[in-house]
Amino acid sequence: MRDWRTKAVIRTFCLAMLAMTFTHAWADSALESDLAQCWSCHGKEGRSSDRTMPVIWGQGADYIMKQLTDYRDGGRENQIMSSMAESIPRAKLGEASKIISLKPWPASAVPTIKEGLPDLAQACAACHGADLTGAQTDAGPAPRLAGQNELYLAEQMHAFATGLRANHAVMTSIMRNLDGAQREDLARQLAHLEP
Repeated sequence: MRDWRTKAVIRTFCLAMLAMTFTHAWADSALESDLAQCWSCHGKEGRSSDRTMPVIWGQGADYIMKQLTDYRDGGRENQIMSSMAESIPRAKLGEASKIISLKPWPASAVPTIKEGLPDLAQACAACHGADLTGAQTDAGPAPRLAGQNELYLAEQMHAFATGLRANHAVMTSIMRNLDGAQREDLARQLAHLEP
């Protein structure tokens, strides 16, 4: 009799573990499916043909998490992105950020240079890392800039300079100290960099 109960307990345990595995796998595939709608704007191969869209594949998970949270909470404004961020359950934001960060950074859409940092870009290395592929700073995560879309970079620099984007005080201060031509030149330099 005891042997029968032991086998029943083991069988029940195994079935429960199997069910948890399938549930977890289904949840992962559901999250992947939800994230697939991101690629309609950000590009199915990680880079959109619309150069005002940022490359998000391969960005740091902490940076992606901060941006998604800022969109959800109103720290960064964009109606479409706010809706997208709100569609991901808050408990899944970290997992979604990790999935995006593990995707490979796509090939550059423009000719690249590899010989050192241009003058304007050198100051960026203090926060964005020596090779400008992103870093963690005291002020929070800094994104990869090297090889990012030029038009996106220029728009974001302008947004920081004019106060349209206010989710990073240090960037606001830095961009206000550059004129429009300097910001455009810096965006061009960064877009052409290959780490």
